[in-house]
Formats: sequence, structure tokens, C-alpha cells
Amino acid sequence: MSRLDVYLRSIKQLGALGAVLTSGQAVTLRFPTGDRHATQITAHDQLVSLVREIAPPVVVEQIDRARPASFELEASGGRWSIQVVPRPGAWHVAIDPIEAPAAPPPGPPMRPTPWQRSHLMNSVPVCRQIIAMRRVSSVFLPIKSDCHNHR
Repeated sequence: MSRLDVYLRSIKQLGALGAVLTSGQAVTLRFPTGDRHATQITAHDQLVSLVREIAPPVVVEQIDRARPASFELEASGGRWSIQVVPRPGAWHVAIDPIEAPAAPPPGPPMRPTPWQRSHLMNSVPVCRQIIAMRRVSSVFLPIKSDCHNHR
């Protein structure tokens, strides 16, 4: 288990949109209603160790040259985007979940075929309900069905 897993679990369990870790500052969880700051302070050396533990070698090289970098990571049952902005003595790391592609919208509802309609209308429960409605109503209900078989 990497040190990052603690933050990923918090994001998932609290329903946050992501987290921001900055050297020497409180962890920030981002929510639709606004950012919330945790009481936990992120030490610079811990943040550097966390990133070096999870980043691919190419990204570590880029960060060592003081260049911003980003990468994706599979962890804690999800896919995550990690952005790192290294500055001397202070790094800024953003953690964002990568959402699974949305399912295509459902198509229009299917209309029952004539066979399905006749089968439904001739089913015993539906026919009994129609017959009961005819008996209870003081007005004749002009419902055409073949329910006479199920009385």
C-alpha cells in the first residue's frame, strides 16, 4: 500500500472531487460546495517521498529538472490523474479521479409487439383486474379484451 492510498480513500469515502497537497500546508479536499481544509499538514519531505514512490521514472526525471509533470495511476479501485508542480522547497500536487466513460444514453422505450400486447392482455392477473374494474364501475368501461377465458 502506497502513502497515496490514504488520500485516495479519503477522496472516495467523503465524495470529494479531488485533493490538493502542498508542501507545508493543510491538505485540501475539493467538493462541489467548496474546498475544505484538513487539519493535517503535509511536510515537504513526505510529499516528495510520496510522489517519488508512485511516479513513473520519466516523470521523476522531469520533476527533478523542476518541470511540472502529470501522470495517470491505477490505485484503490480507480484511475487517478496526478499533477505535480515542483518548486524549490514547496511542491504542489493535485489528485483527481478519472471518471469512467459515461454509458450512452438509453434509447427510446421499445413498444411491445402485437404478440406481447395480446399475451399481456390475456394474462390471468390483468384479465381479473379488468373484470373487477368492470364490475365495480357504475359506468360501463368499453375495454376490448379476450378476458372471458379467465373468469
